[in-house]
Amino acid sequence: MSITKDGLFKYQALNERQRKNLMILDTIRKKGPISKASLSKQLKYSVVTLSNYLEEYFKKGFVREAGMDISSGGRRPVLLELNKEEVFLIGIDFNRESMDGILTDFMLNVISEVKLPRPQIEQGPVEESLAALINEVIKNSGVDVSKIKFIAAGVYGSIGEKNAAIKGLDEDKGKSRATIYFTNVKKAIEEKFNIRTFFGEGASFAAFGERAKNLDAESENLLYIFQDVGSGVVIKGEIYCGTNLGSVDLEGVIGALSDEEKLKFREKSPYLKPWDSQMSLKNEARKVIERGVGTKIVELLKGNMEALSDDIIIKAAQENDEIAIELIEGVAINLGVRIAYLINLFSPQVVIVGGGIEKAGELLFGQVKKTIEKLSLEKASKVVKILPSTLGERAVSLGAASVALRESFLEA
Repeated sequence: MSITKDGLFKYQALNERQRKNLMILDTIRKKGPISKASLSKQLKYSVVTLSNYLEEYFKKGFVREAGMDISSGGRRPVLLELNKEEVFLIGIDFNRESMDGILTDFMLNVISEVKLPRPQIEQGPVEESLAALINEVIKNSGVDVSKIKFIAAGVYGSIGEKNAAIKGLDEDKGKSRATIYFTNVKKAIEEKFNIRTFFGEGASFAAFGERAKNLDAESENLLYIFQDVGSGVVIKGEIYCGTNLGSVDLEGVIGALSDEEKLKFREKSPYLKPWDSQMSLKNEARKVIERGVGTKIVELLKGNMEALSDDIIIKAAQENDEIAIELIEGVAINLGVRIAYLINLFSPQVVIVGGGIEKAGELLFGQVKKTIEKLSLEKASKVVKILPSTLGERAVSLGAASVALRESFLEA
């Protein structure tokens, strides 16, 4: 993974120094404070090799001494840790409804957080609103702007490489359309703040954030599934940036069938219909309510349809509302189908489900697992763990910050 000149985040092969930088600094982050001897033993790098790298890290302010370790005889070894007071990062989640920005230290601890409404989807308003968000995050943190190394923004939808456009920010009958050229946004932000900036797909960043922050998700191969947004894939520790997995649905799988064959197929298995942003839990609930079906969801809304949310539907389900339970089970089946196909394709050890729907707990995960058992390869399904996201609403912003952290490591 690396950043192209135009600010797009994509996969690129690492050289030897980058790989060692990543291994050394990430181990210090996870295991620190740690002595040089322990670091050498864990990574199987010689003390001389480590000393050469550490000298550069000290010069750049990336690593600092954190006291002395207990001695087993002779001089007490110096403990090392990442310098949380010298390097900071900004992660942004630019989603369908809002812009969420966080500023973290070098250990990914959140220092400040700002949430603003998403602007009108036009070039000027987006540039101005993102700049305002960044300015507010920095102001609230009290951090010197010169210490902020990267700004990373995860965008809802897919990013086109050919025309450098952010796609999927608006929907028209479920179809996304390109609306903003992110190269212009990047240029505007970098000129204003003098901080390197890059963009990537939100689902991919969320996948990497879970791997960086969720102890149960520390595996080489991982999937992150948003309930209705997209999928992020980590393969052998790297974000898979080769395609927009958010567009992977049954239409791509059964495209060779005739219309008559597709109809018969879906009549027998209606839950295999293509999944898009219009089939979210909230939208499905809205359709039910508009048909006048009696449900506790209406009671909880207290006449305010604008308050309709996943949390309201999940609460109704937890209070044994049959309609709400049925809606969640429907989402679970569709998620299970998507996950099963991706399990068959990538054979991950861990699948993380996020985007808010994970709050439904066993109501969701029980049905997801049943569907996966029916559709995935036996060998793959037996080893995979299906887990809820631990990052919650910060999944994309923390994911963006964790990818920015990784880029800092690579350039150390």
